[in-house]
Amino acid sequence: MMSSDQTESTDPAATTSIQSGAGEPPRGPVPSQASDSAKKHRAQQTLRNLILAIIACVGVLVLMLVVVPRDDSPMHTAVDYQGTAQGIQPTVDWRLAVPEPGSGWQANRADIDQEPTNQLQVWTIGFVTPKHQYIRFEQVKGANPTWVSQDLDGRRPTGQIDLSGHTFTVYDQRDSPDFQKGQNNYALTTEVSGTTLIFNGTADDDEFAQLIDATLTSLNS
Repeated sequence: MMSSDQTESTDPAATTSIQSGAGEPPRGPVPSQASDSAKKHRAQQTLRNLILAIIACVGVLVLMLVVVPRDDSPMHTAVDYQGTAQGIQPTVDWRLAVPEPGSGWQANRADIDQEPTNQLQVWTIGFVTPKHQYIRFEQVKGANPTWVSQDLDGRRPTGQIDLSGHTFTVYDQRDSPDFQKGQNNYALTTEVSGTTLIFNGTADDDEFAQLIDATLTSLNS
């Protein structure tokens, strides 16, 4: 038992340990610095992932352009308009025009329709030209000027031209702001063998003349 006049002894080692520990700075990064570092890391990782995703998308697109076959055939599948005409001819009392414009021409339509209002039969062939333009040929018996105007969407004649020994009425809207590229902006009409011939499309003058010459030749042969 310790007397009242005795003082408590102190362990020097313990005191030194406590004092040295009290003066040490906190170990590890300051919480705010650690948070900023994590945010920067996540931002860099997100940007890296975005760049990789873009590269992957571009790679897939390039692969599709290289591997996927492209259809270079003009405007749908070719049809046998000559065979179609042979099947239709016995059903009408007028001669069908079956033009053969030559190499590079292709038909993508051939049929005969009966108008519901006036019962007119319209023989139609759609031609894709060698220059990848389009001409719709129509032949109809008994058509009047009103029907022709309606068939050409109300366009008005702009002149006349002589082709292959026949005079054609011209409907030229090539420079009209109302007609956009790809629309049928040029048409020619005439009367041959009691039928009305209508040529309507986007081709140039030479291709129109070539098809007209072939059409008249088929009717005169």
